[in-house]
Amino acid sequence: MNSFDPSNKINFEQAIQELEKVVSNMENCDLKLDALVGHYQKGKELLSNCRKKLNHAELKIKETTNDVQIDNQNDS
Repeated sequence: MNSFDPSNKINFEQAIQELEKVVSNMENCDLKLDALVGHYQKGKELLSNCRKKLNHAELKIKETTNDVQIDNQNDS
């Protein structure tokens, strides 16, 4: 298993790819309990990272949509 630094700034797509690798390793490898726990922890951190990035993107989209609506109202 590759070492994983949760403070490492990776983009959403990279985090998803890493998460897919972790899940695949857990499903397809005959891992010992300690390795499974390590994979689980890494997967949990990656999932949290992805959720934060999605929430941030959703917030930016809502802010942009609100700005456009306000601009349209001011133009009327």
